[in-house]
Amino acid sequence: MKQTKEMPYIPIQTGEVFLQDKIVDDTHCYICKKEFNKFDDSDMLLLRIRDHEMGFFCSHHRGVVQLFINQYKMPPCNWEVQ
Repeated sequence: MKQTKEMPYIPIQTGEVFLQDKIVDDTHCYICKKEFNKFDDSDMLLLRIRDHEMGFFCSHHRGVVQLFINQYKMPPCNWEVQ
């Protein structure tokens, strides 16, 4: 008898962000132009800048986390709200 392995459920976020929008610069912070590593981007947040344009931001800049929460309706990087 062949047993199947159960796959974990991974929720998919809104697809329109990835289908319609263009990322302005995928290697630097939009504010301070700091270069970041795409494979270790835990400090960078992807936010909408204008219609159909998005950019990466360092999470320590003033107002960036609040803007992320306003746009995505959840805290960034699996942060917990207390």
